[in-house]
Amino acid sequence: MESHKRSITKAMSWRIIALTITILTVYFFTGDEVLSLGAGLVDSAIKIFAYYGHERLWIKVKFGLKRVGTGGLELKDQSAISQEINLQVKTPINEEEKERYDARS
Repeated sequence: MESHKRSITKAMSWRIIALTITILTVYFFTGDEVLSLGAGLVDSAIKIFAYYGHERLWIKVKFGLKRVGTGGLELKDQSAISQEINLQVKTPINEEEKERYDARS
């Protein structure tokens, strides 16, 4: 799940890009620096909240997400998964490590 902080950071970074585009577009058509800056700031103030809300809503939408299974294990067997992962991580990668691992086991 995506955190609120990440959603806010993404929204802010996008708004910087969009603000620049809006200011330059308005300036291109009007030649008015004050109007361009004002339009860009108002546009960003409104859309930052709209974007954040949009991101948070999409987190709740299941469309297009792939479900990750547990390989048929029930929730009570989750500790078995953890133990298997630990065994795989601790598995020696060469003969010398294998000997040390066997000696400790």
